[in-house]
Amino acid sequence: MLELLPRSVRVPLLYSVVFFAAALLLAAPAAAQDAGSAKAFLESAFRLYRNGGKGVPLDSSRYYHSSLIELMNTDEKAVKDKGTDIPYARGADSFCNCQEWEGFWVSKLDVSVHTPQRAEALVSFSVYAPKNRRKDDIRTYKYILVSERGQWRIYDVLYLSDPDPIKSVRKALEEEIATRLREQP
Repeated sequence: MLELLPRSVRVPLLYSVVFFAAALLLAAPAAAQDAGSAKAFLESAFRLYRNGGKGVPLDSSRYYHSSLIELMNTDEKAVKDKGTDIPYARGADSFCNCQEWEGFWVSKLDVSVHTPQRAEALVSFSVYAPKNRRKDDIRTYKYILVSERGQWRIYDVLYLSDPDPIKSVRKALEEEIATRLREQP
């Protein structure tokens, strides 16, 4: 079909098609957003806790969504401005709601992808080795993952097995910030 067109029309047309295809490829997300990529993302976070590792840093844009990092920073500033207490985000590791660990022993990791932009992972794990673990020490959390710049990031963590009535990291941060702002003169 292209052969029927004069060369002066074919070359610019071919360049236009190539340019259009390149533009489409560049607009695609940088990584696949499926259950496998979500699971691999969380497993990479779990590895940060191995052998006395430092865990997921609170300000890690590699793991936390930018809006969650902003909430953590706002919470820290609100508490610091009052000169009281420890900010919610600094009281324990937000990823596992723990202050110490021996590692991560995952007994369940179920990922469901709702859209290429949003996934949820239901994870049961312990932060203590089997020999040191109490029978009731398995924690169950839900990680809400959202795509940011084509990569999975933690948007929220829901502590499903904790007795605390506020189970969402995001909600706890928002409530503490609101409380501190109300306390300010």
